Parts: sequence; C-alpha cells; structure tokens
Amino acid sequence: MKNVFFIFFVLLLTDNLYSQINVVVQPVSGSQYQFVFKSTGLKANEFLWDETEGFVNGFAKVTLNHLWTLVDANGVPVSAIKYEAVRNFYTHIGAAKLNNKWGCIDEKGNTVIPFEYDIIYDFKDAVTAGYKNNKWFLINRQALIIKTLDVDVFYGFKNGIANIT
Repeated sequence: MKNVFFIFFVLLLTDNLYSQINVVVQPVSGSQYQFVFKSTGLKANEFLWDETEGFVNGFAKVTLNHLWTLVDANGVPVSAIKYEAVRNFYTHIGAAKLNNKWGCIDEKGNTVIPFEYDIIYDFKDAVTAGYKNNKWFLINRQALIIKTLDVDVFYGFKNGIANIT
C-alpha cells in the first residue's frame, strides 16, 4: 500500500510541476514560433522566435536571428536576446556565451559568473569548473575561484566527483 501511495504522490507532484508552465509554442507565419497561453490560446507577448526548445526546470531556450535567451513559464524572456549560446538553468544558474566567452546568468538574467571563460560547466552542484588562460578552475556561486586545478583535461562531474586527467 505504501508503494501505491508513493507512486500516486510522485505522479501528483510531477503533474503539479509541469502544470506550472502556462504557455505552449504555436507556429506562426513563415518559420517562426510564438508562445500562447494554454488556457486561452491568446498570445503571451509579441515575441516571435526562429527556434524554441522544450521547458527544462521551468525555462525554455529560444533563438532569434542566431542569438539566444531563455523564457520563463509565461513565455517572457529573462534577458535581452544577445547570447551566442545558452544552456538550461540548473540550481537557478545557467551558462551563456557572450562575445565568444562563457559565463553564467541567473533566472532574472543577471550575470553571476563573468563572461571570461573559454569553457564553463553547468552549475549542477555548489561549484562548477571553468577554463581560461590555459588553466582549469573550480568556481563557486559567488564567482570566486576557490581552487586552481593542476590538470590537463576536465571532463566534468559525475555524481559530484570531478572526472579529470
């Protein structure tokens, strides 16, 4: 009986999480897309996008004229449409590329890690790894380099453990 209750609770929670997304994508003239409200079918805003991706952690990646940003559950951009690339938010921080350098933004579009890295990993834990000036670093959420790594290659984290050579 406990298993049935647990499964029901998980399904209820999952449905509640996904129901927080208030908009869906609708194709419009040409090859562009627009967000409309699920409940009414009315346009969420006037933005037209060249490409949209699915919602992950409450946000979706979108592009216009080869520049990217993310939109929230109401289809509202979190920042100006200015990034060369963006990655999904994990733990409320997402990597973005600006002027050929990587940094991180928060869910309000504020820069939290400066755009000075050649490579940066997603913030799935308390720290992430970044690469600049031919060195690898561990960086915390306050953008402080907490450790310089003496490694040649950093493959990311797996289960909270760095995979390095």
